[in-house]
Amino acid sequence: MECATFSTPRDWDRPHERKDLTIAVSRLKSTARTTASVLTNPGGPGGEGRSLPVLFQGQTKLREHQEIIGIDPRGTGKSTNISCCGATFSDRDPRDRDPRNLDKILDTLADFAKACQRASG
Repeated sequence: MECATFSTPRDWDRPHERKDLTIAVSRLKSTARTTASVLTNPGGPGGEGRSLPVLFQGQTKLREHQEIIGIDPRGTGKSTNISCCGATFSDRDPRDRDPRNLDKILDTLADFAKACQRASG
């Protein structure tokens, strides 16, 4: 498996400013020449996924045609960590589809994003 890190901007509206974040990725090559890829998703939130391609080592049919990509999303594993100063949104139940609850979830997520922006830019 190959591993690497890539620089990424903090703000995609200004991609040439402050490229000081890194995203860690991995690749399990296909066993044949291919340009197709499967991107694994570690789920979470907060899950590391750079090691997930190892789970596909024995999938010979899949690996004949596709390479397997893993990623540590920002803030996990070997990717740049972020801080949100203890802000949390886990106290809301997303299964409750009542519009009032959904509004509370959106408000809480907006507050969470603001805390992350203040703490980590």
